[in-house]
Amino acid sequence: MFRRMIDWFRRKRAWHRQWHLSWPPAIQPDAEGLTPFQRSCIARLTQSLPPDHQPLVWERLGSKETYLKTSVPGTSLICWVYEDGAEVSGPGLDRRLESADYSNPDQLVNDLVSIFAQHARW
Repeated sequence: MFRRMIDWFRRKRAWHRQWHLSWPPAIQPDAEGLTPFQRSCIARLTQSLPPDHQPLVWERLGSKETYLKTSVPGTSLICWVYEDGAEVSGPGLDRRLESADYSNPDQLVNDLVSIFAQHARW
């Protein structure tokens, strides 16, 4: 049992080390007020659209924190992208993705794109 506890602490330490290396640079707003994480989400979601799909139009909101919102044409989905997290909502859907649950931004972006594509049903 003691060995399992030590292994758990090692895994948690490695996870936190990865988080502290990956997230801080990804959530620093640039001169336009967007984080690299937000730019990555926009780019990946745009790439996930079918070629003939209407483009996503992002609305910029927030005063203390800049966040982005888009309604997905042809669906009832709404996607929100925050400085360090995202949300996809629609009828029967409310998925919130937060940096505290992912050791690096790419994992969160991958999950966001997957949820987005699954519920948009292209």
